[in-house]
Formats: sequence, C-alpha cells, structure tokens
Amino acid sequence: MGYVVPVGDLKNQAKAAWRILPGWIRAEVINDQLSILPRPTTYHAQATTNISTALTRIIYAGDLGTLCLGEVDVFLNNDANFVVPDILFITKGNMTTSVERKGIVGPPDLVFESFHQTIVSMTLL
Repeated sequence: MGYVVPVGDLKNQAKAAWRILPGWIRAEVINDQLSILPRPTTYHAQATTNISTALTRIIYAGDLGTLCLGEVDVFLNNDANFVVPDILFITKGNMTTSVERKGIVGPPDLVFESFHQTIVSMTLL
C-alpha cells in the first residue's frame, strides 16, 4: 500500500483527485481514500512474471478467458472504487464484468496481489 491521502467528508473527492493524476502515477481509490502506490520492486516484478507465465499456459491452452497483468484499472461498485491488481483473470462465462478501454468494469473472477515482506510490514505499522 502506498500513501493514503485523507479527503475529508466531501463525497467523490478522492475520485476527482484520481481523475486528474498523470497516467504514470499508480493510484487506487478505496472507500473514498486515495492511495498513491509505490513502483514495483524487482522482486515483485519477478514474482508477478512467474505467476503470470504459469497462468498464461493454463488459461490460453484451455481458452478459459482473459488474463491481464498490472497497470489495468479495475472499477468496482459502480465506479466508486478503483484498484490496480498485479494480475487478474476474467472467465469467459463472467457476465457481470466487462473489458473496456478505460479498464475492467466489475469484479474479476481471480485477483493476484504480490506483497514483499517489507511492504507488508510498512503497511501494518
């Protein structure tokens, strides 16, 4: 988790702030809190690559659905929350989630989030 920016009682303030951020800034909005996410570490990138390589073989061999790797926004709860998972998977039969130009709208069937021990320790402080 990155830095949490409190936005007070103004509804949708975090969403408005998120919309004006440059695209290279990784950020999420969860429960009206804007979180600026740190850049992934080398270890994080390697773990994500290993997991996605294994998943790719299974998903595409079985023609099971769509696999997306990082930097894809996921819009949940009627666009009230935006998250950026490391890896996500949407089954072909998922009728509640759509892949759109702006990102994934609705809940994916499977989400992977890689955590390094240091980051988890910092987050839990």
